[in-house]
Amino acid sequence: MALSDIGFTIKITPALALYTLPEHDHLPYRVIDDATGSVIAEGRAALDAANPGDVEISGIKIGESGGYDLTVYFGNYSQSVGVQVVPALLSLLPPLLAIIMALLTRQVDGRSGTEGRKAAGRSFRGRNDRRR
Repeated sequence: MALSDIGFTIKITPALALYTLPEHDHLPYRVIDDATGSVIAEGRAALDAANPGDVEISGIKIGESGGYDLTVYFGNYSQSVGVQVVPALLSLLPPLLAIIMALLTRQVDGRSGTEGRKAAGRSFRGRNDRRR
């Protein structure tokens, strides 16, 4: 999942055949939106034949929300990736909901410093917990 207009990273596992290419240490790639055919990102990736693994392509930005099918091309090799993009404003909902829930359940104390800590200590004492 990604946020619209905010750069994100995709991770792909290149085909083993790519590691045998002479230019594997600076292999050019392109990321294409399958629906429009437009190039979303391009650059070079360094494939380490001694430690084959995932390649991260970062800085990809998509402006509108929705489901996208992307194809990453390494020369003649390609790999498809699906990405769900949501509006960036939705990222504000979880903290706002947490604040609202804290206020509704009265889990927020307006006091600060030692006064707030003393009040919190008193409120957690049970009926049988008396000071002597």
